[in-house]
Amino acid sequence: MDKTLRILFSGLLVWFIPFLVSIPLYPQGQPVHDLQVVKSIFIVVGGVVGALLALRYLRDVRKDFTKEGAILGITWFAISSALDILVLVYIPSPPGRGRSASATSSCLS
Repeated sequence: MDKTLRILFSGLLVWFIPFLVSIPLYPQGQPVHDLQVVKSIFIVVGGVVGALLALRYLRDVRKDFTKEGAILGITWFAISSALDILVLVYIPSPPGRGRSASATSSCLS
């Protein structure tokens, strides 16, 4: 697979896997556990997925290791930020479940 495609695909996975984990934790739009527990789960899942995918990508790098790591990190940050903005701001909520400004801001904290 082309290097650019590997970076982009793994960047999507870094965002999508924790997103999938979050679905059962927010069945009705409210967390099923304490918010700090849910955030801790996100941090652990995101960290493990990110570390494993970064190791998988970087094991094939033979030169310019720092440059490749910086490109990987910046690209993943851009992908995750864009997808977060898309999901939190631009995708409308289902009918009857309006999203208030306070709900969106609490997701960002």
